[in-house]
Amino acid sequence: MSIPVLSVLLPVYNGGRFLAEAIESILAQTFTDFEFIIINDGSRDGSEAIIDDYAARDARIRAFHQDNRGLVDTLNRGIALARAPLIARMDADDISLPRRFERQINRFENRTDLAVVGGCIILIDDAGKRTRRCNYPTGGAALLQLLEHDSPLAHPAVIMRRDVVCGLGGYRRQYKYAQDYDLWLRMHDAGYAIENVDEPVLLYRQHAEKVSFQHSWQQTLMAVVARLAHRARVAG
Repeated sequence: MSIPVLSVLLPVYNGGRFLAEAIESILAQTFTDFEFIIINDGSRDGSEAIIDDYAARDARIRAFHQDNRGLVDTLNRGIALARAPLIARMDADDISLPRRFERQINRFENRTDLAVVGGCIILIDDAGKRTRRCNYPTGGAALLQLLEHDSPLAHPAVIMRRDVVCGLGGYRRQYKYAQDYDLWLRMHDAGYAIENVDEPVLLYRQHAEKVSFQHSWQQTLMAVVARLAHRARVAG
């Protein structure tokens, strides 16, 4: 079996409500040389059946089912399973725009210093109605300035170098709910570049069950801890 250019990683926990639409958006990408790793993290809402149905129809999908381990452990398992040099993140309630992978992967060409590429996102509501566009700095001083205060990347919209993520130890359990921000800070501290494409790549769904809504104060606290750890590393 040939090694794909990209591994797409989708963790699912009770995501059945929007899951089919999320999966369809990946299968409809203009860039097609990918494997699609979907890990069902102990869902109890019928997500398992949806995943298995799509896996039976598309050979690029590798479906896994496990008892509930939480997001961080599930992400790290997916990284260990990935065969490609690049890993794309995806969430079960979002929609990737058709040319997302094509646009982001082009940025990695001849850029061994580049660890992760995100992009602009468009917020949508429960029904999929677009509400507003969120822009992120494409790189340089503006992105680094934001990094010192907040995440400069939308986590489900990124593509990362697998070797960099593994070399840094993957996601860390102690930064639960801010595990992505901690990873971006460590990438920067290790000397890697972080960038965004200057166009929308993802429709980011906002709804009451979203983890970032349910655990907003824990996310804020862990982000503060991640920043303090980063500043301690910089200070030696």
